[in-house]
Amino acid sequence: MLGIIARFGSSKGMVLVPNLSGLTTSEATSAIQNAGLKFSGSSTSTTSSSSLGDKVFSQSIASGTLVEYETAISFENYVYVAYTPTVTYGDCSPDYTTTQTRCVPGTFTEITTSTQYRHRPYFFDGVFQGYDPCEPFIGTDTFPNSVSCGYVPPAKTCTPTEGLWSAFSPCQILYGTGGTRTRTRTNTRADCSPYPEVQTVVCCQAGCFGAWSSWSASAPGVQERSRTCQKADCSTYTDYETRCTPRSTTTCGTCQSTKGGSVRNCTTTTTKEDCSQSALSFVEACAAVYTPPFFPPFFPPFFPPFFPPRFPFFPPFFPPRFPFFPPRFVGGCPPRC
Repeated sequence: MLGIIARFGSSKGMVLVPNLSGLTTSEATSAIQNAGLKFSGSSTSTTSSSSLGDKVFSQSIASGTLVEYETAISFENYVYVAYTPTVTYGDCSPDYTTTQTRCVPGTFTEITTSTQYRHRPYFFDGVFQGYDPCEPFIGTDTFPNSVSCGYVPPAKTCTPTEGLWSAFSPCQILYGTGGTRTRTRTNTRADCSPYPEVQTVVCCQAGCFGAWSSWSASAPGVQERSRTCQKADCSTYTDYETRCTPRSTTTCGTCQSTKGGSVRNCTTTTTKEDCSQSALSFVEACAAVYTPPFFPPFFPPFFPPFFPPRFPFFPPFFPPRFPFFPPRFVGGCPPRC
């Protein structure tokens, strides 16, 4: 008893471990010290989420645990590491060209220095991001001229190209008509200037206006009919309608023995005209199987043969040799009473 009192008498008390989850490392360290505990260190894990950086996600002793004062506790926290995508590049292609001209003194010659700038597409994880300049191609050409320093560089030319069409816009329905829809693309002229092109297409009235076909059997107990419909882009599709013959079918499993007798699980499936189905499960008693009674084989009783004696048998008779009289006591009392 004195040992127990001495043991707990030397303790500084018990404290609750605080919840460090979601705190920054400095906040978690302060919470440990304010609770009367000792911070014994931390470990880290990387994360690509900036909101989780420097946040605690695990601790060595669960929160709410009652421990002794100045118990050592550690935790784990996230370290934010920015995500670095995989960068890939396409081929370099000509972008534009600049020229510089200078005269050769004493001659009718100009020297033109042409600098052709090129660019290449770049991708982050396979997704197009933009264009990146390539190293320029520098070439020096000499052009003779009849007039000193009168050289005029040729105009910049491009191969006319057509861009890719965008997706069609939704049909704009006007006054119950099919309306119109548009799409655009950007083309390039021979002088390298871009220009937009817009294409407008008449839409159709969307809906199903055709007559239904006759009902035909598509499966046992199922009939189907169809009609032709059209979308706003004037494409057609087939609409189907199905109906079923109302019916009910019951299926049962195997019989199983229970304390109350032999039963089996059954399900009745009901099909409506709209082909929707509902199921009802129930348990029914199995029909009793007649077992004939068992009768053991009959054997008639066996009587041994009777043999009568050859002469009558009489037991011997021995008469007494003298008559026996019981003793008599005078006065009604035996001797020595």
